Parts: sequence; C-alpha cells; structure tokens
Amino acid sequence: MKGKAYVDAGICGFDATVLSEAGDPLGKATVSIETECPNLKKLGASFQVDIMDVVQKGCTSETFKKLVGVIPVMHCPCPVTYGVFQTIKIAAQLALPKDVSLSFLKE
Repeated sequence: MKGKAYVDAGICGFDATVLSEAGDPLGKATVSIETECPNLKKLGASFQVDIMDVVQKGCTSETFKKLVGVIPVMHCPCPVTYGVFQTIKIAAQLALPKDVSLSFLKE
C-alpha cells in the first residue's frame, strides 16, 4: 500500500510531497520526501522506518527523532513531520486518508 500527501509547509515556503510505501503493516515502510527544504534533504532520497515504532511510540519514536534531528529547533514541529507520520499509517492500512487544515486567525 501507499500513502501520499502534499504538505503546504507555510511561511518557509518549502512545501513537500511525502510518499510512504509498506508491504507488511507490521514491518517496514519506505518514506520519500520531495522538497526544496535543505534541512529535510539531509534525510536523503528515501529512508526506511519501523511502522510499529511509529504507531506505538509516536513522538518518542526513532522516526520522530530522525526527523527532528534535521529540523532546526525554531521550526519544530514542522508540518511535514505530521505528513510523514500520517502517510506511514495510511500505507500500513492503520489510518484512512483525510485532509487536515490549520488556519491562523489575526486578532
């Protein structure tokens, strides 16, 4: 299965397309991120993650640590991180694809 998302990253302008592919929902997923973000490019063309690590440990998982390890503290959490997590779960058939949105209100 595959999970794919387009992420409008916001003010930085480094939008991303995230693709996760998984054969076995309890095994590994391959994640690729297409972006011009110099920080996320440090992850390489693609990388493998343990699906159950993501599902069971969430923000304490090795995958999360790997992602925040390349993102400057000022930009954490980057919205692409959420896209990665959700596409992994969708690829593993542990979540359904559904758009999300976040709008900032000026007061």
